[in-house]
Amino acid sequence: MIVDMEELSSATGINDTELLKSFVGDFFKICSKDLERIDICIQNGDSQAVVHHSHNIYGAAYRLRLEEIRQAAATLGKAAANMETEKYSKLYDELQTVFNAGSEEYKKIA
Repeated sequence: MIVDMEELSSATGINDTELLKSFVGDFFKICSKDLERIDICIQNGDSQAVVHHSHNIYGAAYRLRLEEIRQAAATLGKAAANMETEKYSKLYDELQTVFNAGSEEYKKIA
């Protein structure tokens, strides 16, 4: 996912790697709250909120070129938009797995 900051810098067009490190760190800090909220929304049966929080993660991951997270968030958001509630748990687990893996990778290179 995150190979190194120079490669991520090239992909995002953000040339200041220290600033990019800050952006990525903020992404994981802020979007972890969305990830927590998705779980609560799934438990409460609130599909619109699942769409909303998935989209927040998707958008930020898209800008930072965190592709695995972006794809997982998009897939969950699409399932929620289509009210495919039987898919939520599996898709949430996938999003959580790639998000946590990305966070751990970031900690190693930051």
